[in-house]
Amino acid sequence: MGGLRQFSITLRLALCLSLTSLYGQGREDFTLPKLSPEESAKVLADVRGARLGADVCFRFETVHRPRRGEQSPPVKGLLWAGTRGDTHLIRIEMQDQAATRILARKSPSGSAVSVRAAGATVTVAPGSFKALSPGLLVSAFDLQLPFTHWPDVRYVATERGRRPMHVFTAKREDFAGEVSFGVDRAYGAILQATVRSPDDKALRTLAVEDFAKAGDQWVIGTCSIRDELSRDTDLLRFTEAALGLRLDDSIFTEGSLQAPATPSGNFLPL
Repeated sequence: MGGLRQFSITLRLALCLSLTSLYGQGREDFTLPKLSPEESAKVLADVRGARLGADVCFRFETVHRPRRGEQSPPVKGLLWAGTRGDTHLIRIEMQDQAATRILARKSPSGSAVSVRAAGATVTVAPGSFKALSPGLLVSAFDLQLPFTHWPDVRYVATERGRRPMHVFTAKREDFAGEVSFGVDRAYGAILQATVRSPDDKALRTLAVEDFAKAGDQWVIGTCSIRDELSRDTDLLRFTEAALGLRLDDSIFTEGSLQAPATPSGNFLPL
């Protein structure tokens, strides 16, 4: 299941199941034996230090599901991901009305998101919740998951669910509220993250909904972003995957966003 760990590392799309869907049982059944301070520190260090062994490319489609009304027609797209040194890189191309292309970079020394849409390229503030594509929820925050590197990250508990996970909370002085996130106990992949207000109200949920196989490797199959206030949801389903790639570094440069990139590798259906 190494592919699952590698892909979830890069997406850090962190991807959370809402607590009600992730845990199909009473709260009293959640808790497992807690990690020691040394063990929890290692789990967090592994999350922060994880690297992709190779580049990947995915075909996907996204739908927006409002609380009321019909879901939007699916928007197809491509996603490339890789690691260069300590920097995680994601490039996304959406076949939407604005021909949106997104480049997200995350590293301990700094992060950035560039978006080209309707013929213009702009820089988006790191960690912004502003939507990056017309009619969808996906934001810079969802792509970068900056909370994994915030200075105040604390282990809370190890809990049961469809998969047991270690739960952490993350805070930062200039961020109102906190983020709670869960790390798979067996594979170290981030399974869940919930943005909470200062009064502990859930505001935004990112979720891994299911997994799929590409050849003999497990990868994320479907993930979601949910606005807990409006109850609107984006659902992103990966349809094909090309793994074990070595992409040219130029695909992850802002200048390359001026033109579409060529789909990379031999794709396997999911």
